[in-house]
Amino acid sequence: MTSQDQRCLLVSSLSNVITAWDPLTDSARWNFVSASNVNCVRWNHTNQVVGSSGDDGAVYLHHHSSGNQMGRLPELAPDEPERAGSAMAESISCIAFSKGSRYLATAGSGSTVKVWDLKRKVMVKSLSGHTERVNAVTYSGGDSHIASAGTSGQILLHAQLSGTCVGEIIAEPASGVNALQYSTHALSRHLLAAASDNGSVHVWDSTVRSLRAQFLDVHTARATSLAFSPSAATTLVSGGLDKRVQWLDVATCSAVHTLLVEAPVTSVAIK
Repeated sequence: MTSQDQRCLLVSSLSNVITAWDPLTDSARWNFVSASNVNCVRWNHTNQVVGSSGDDGAVYLHHHSSGNQMGRLPELAPDEPERAGSAMAESISCIAFSKGSRYLATAGSGSTVKVWDLKRKVMVKSLSGHTERVNAVTYSGGDSHIASAGTSGQILLHAQLSGTCVGEIIAEPASGVNALQYSTHALSRHLLAAASDNGSVHVWDSTVRSLRAQFLDVHTARATSLAFSPSAATTLVSGGLDKRVQWLDVATCSAVHTLLVEAPVTSVAIK
């Protein structure tokens, strides 16, 4: 994932190691060795903090320039040691910072979405409704809603303040969802996109939960990642295990450009 400051540090994960790269010099800024396999890394809204999660059921907060650990959720007792993931731990597959980074949503094998208050370092909400693993979670542009989805293909919309489920979306044909993304453009913040196991990408108007666009044959293998353009209201980019990055036009429901790469794509980001 890429930061939105001018240094454009790339954060990638391999096994239990997180590396922050400087693409201008093609060198590593820092490395952090986690207690377990790393499943997700995210920048906060100021690009000053990196959040990571993995199979040990914990979220780690790192300083952007050094990688030093700034905090852990949940916090450990003073005499409690760090442990690698165990059979009892809930693997965390996805995390999302709220717009102002006061809150952090996490989800994974436990089938619930947990909302953490980062200032107080406590869990403040547990959002239910899923029955299987949750693979993706995201905040809407104004932080009014939290969308989540997983292996069942069910997408749930929760109100941020009350924590209640206010809507459900299911793509047809049904398939496990690997990525969710709200548009950040001022003219299209109501758009919510999902990338699925069957290689399809769907886009809905989340205010009325109606299908806006679908791209059923855009990937020939699992679609893994999504990114809306911050400058073009109807441009969406998707990546997949078919080694393709697709530029999609939501307005015309068409793929307008294809980039072929050397390896399966697991993450995309647009600055």
